[in-house]
Amino acid sequence: VYTVQVRGRDGGKQACPVLGCAYEWGISTQLRRHFMYRHPGDQLQVAGEDGYVKCPHCGKMVKDSIPDRHLQSKLCCAGATR
Repeated sequence: VYTVQVRGRDGGKQACPVLGCAYEWGISTQLRRHFMYRHPGDQLQVAGEDGYVKCPHCGKMVKDSIPDRHLQSKLCCAGATR
């Protein structure tokens, strides 16, 4: 499980916590999407953002319970087909 702390909007970009990954992110939503595509087998926990679970279809960390809106989204469908 990778745990990260969000610095806030003015905190600048942060490096992905996975060793050797060059991705930089500014907000937690970007990092959750990155993990869905680049680190699908890893778990991500953002400090202070409890209540997220891994979607069984696409692998993105989403709020529990997973809303139908997410399951019908292009992002979830794209993640499920990869």
